[in-house]
Amino acid sequence: MVRSTATILSLAATAVISGCDSQSQLTGETCPDVAIPAITVEVRDASSRPIALGATVSVSDRKGLLEPPQVSYDSLRVMAAYGSRPGRVNVEVTKPGYIPSVARDVMLESAGMCNRAKPITIQAALVKS
Repeated sequence: MVRSTATILSLAATAVISGCDSQSQLTGETCPDVAIPAITVEVRDASSRPIALGATVSVSDRKGLLEPPQVSYDSLRVMAAYGSRPGRVNVEVTKPGYIPSVARDVMLESAGMCNRAKPITIQAALVKS
């Protein structure tokens, strides 16, 4: 039983660590093949109540959208920009019945490994339309 558990854990670890990008190949880093959200948006109304459920977050840089818009299934947070690189982005939050909110030039700093962005949390206060 112990051997089969160890084998399963070993296979799982291998699957997670198997992905690399061109930057990691140059530096010799082993990059996890897991998409981590670079941006968590906490969505609240004018009274500071969480209203993220049903909100959509779109993240773009000067070239356009980084990924398909992300929809929240949580009452407070929407996670987006999975596997993003460091740089400046715009974050737009939309929700039916509310005026869209845009945060411009949000800086994603380097996490220092695999050329990925360090996760950040930003707040969006939506106002009823």
